Amino acid sequence: MYKILTTLTCLLAILINGFSQTITDGEYFIQVNTTKKYIAIEGISQDNGAKLVQWDVVNNPNHKFIIKNIGNNLYTIK
Repeated sequence: MYKILTTLTCLLAILINGFSQTITDGEYFIQVNTTKKYIAIEGISQDNGAKLVQWDVVNNPNHKFIIKNIGNNLYTIK
């Protein structure tokens, strides 16, 4: 089962403003609040500099992001 983040912006705001919210490591779909669409990597590219696009949710690898807690309220998104 995949988890849904309501926005990357909200996540960053929570971390920057010092509010504590634990996010478990795993695969996530990232939804943009203003459009209700999801972030995806254009064309399923794995190249550096690939463009992000907004799309309806699709269960494809280019719509899933791996979020990992690396400590001290820092996360990687891959």
